[in-house]
Amino acid sequence: MLLALAPAAAAQRARAPWRLDGTDWKAMAEGEKMAFLRGVIAGTRLEAAPAAPPLRFGPNVYKARLEDFYFYTDRLSTPIVESLQRIEQEMVEQTVPDH
Repeated sequence: MLLALAPAAAAQRARAPWRLDGTDWKAMAEGEKMAFLRGVIAGTRLEAAPAAPPLRFGPNVYKARLEDFYFYTDRLSTPIVESLQRIEQEMVEQTVPDH
């Protein structure tokens, strides 16, 4: 009986990558975080949709920024993809020279 419940419980915990949040991020191992970021970066570059511009920096940059972002526990419910978009916008604004 217990074995029959285990796959259902695991399936319930599994979520689509775009629904993962800071709690999921904190639970990932270092290698998983880097693989996740590489996949997201590649996906945004392939998609290149106006609503989701490509992420321009490397996975190490985003990893460091996400670690900082999710340091604050009130942000843990923010989806990782949304956090990446915020981080991207902040970095782009910081790198664009003022004229």
